[in-house]
Amino acid sequence: MLLFLIKLVRHLTDRDPDWRQNTVLILDNAQYHRSKMMLAWCKDLKIPLMFLGSYQYNLAPIELMFSYIKARDLNPDKIRAASK
Repeated sequence: MLLFLIKLVRHLTDRDPDWRQNTVLILDNAQYHRSKMMLAWCKDLKIPLMFLGSYQYNLAPIELMFSYIKARDLNPDKIRAASK
């Protein structure tokens, strides 16, 4: 995870050195997101964080992509229909 965060910070900094002024990393309340190690890494890398409230999956933009993939690409009925 640390390697990902470092690469993310480098990429964002290359694109816009002031990215921290208008960017927030949104995380759910998974235990590993709230771990002391993860929070320390984000603090050291000066990554702005925002945590979703409990059971607020509808506020996480990635959940829209997950629902699309589950409905389309992982749906057994859709896979069978496409293979005919």
